[in-house]
Amino acid sequence: MPDPGSLVERALSVECGTAPITRDFLSAATKAVLVAVASDARESALRRGRAVYLLGMWRNDESVSVIERVVDELDEAGRMAAASALGRVGTPAATAALERLIADPSPDVRRVSINGLGATRTAERIAILRRIAKNDPSELNRVRAAELLE
Repeated sequence: MPDPGSLVERALSVECGTAPITRDFLSAATKAVLVAVASDARESALRRGRAVYLLGMWRNDESVSVIERVVDELDEAGRMAAASALGRVGTPAATAALERLIADPSPDVRRVSINGLGATRTAERIAILRRIAKNDPSELNRVRAAELLE
């Protein structure tokens, strides 16, 4: 099995979503390296955001917990990566975390959160999207939420 650290370094060195994800990548050891990068305030904002994005690959509440713990320390791009990751996870805990990101001051973070909410059609997510379609300060976000309800 390849070294988890080298797998993570390779994944962090490319734009989010373009790293080749293999079975070897989705290991507990690799996840531990990603958690360390995401949690380390000494890491660059770019690396932390990419690590958070990649944690969404595990689609579990352990990843959600890590993302929630660090999201307030991230820059706008990192918070967008967090919203994208949470949308992929799709659990009730991820929905709750996305709902908190809907209040982000950045309309772009809110838009990625809206898209994440639309990824899984549950009654809870539909109710949140309805509220956003009526109340978000950004017209673009209101329209996007309405589109996801169709």
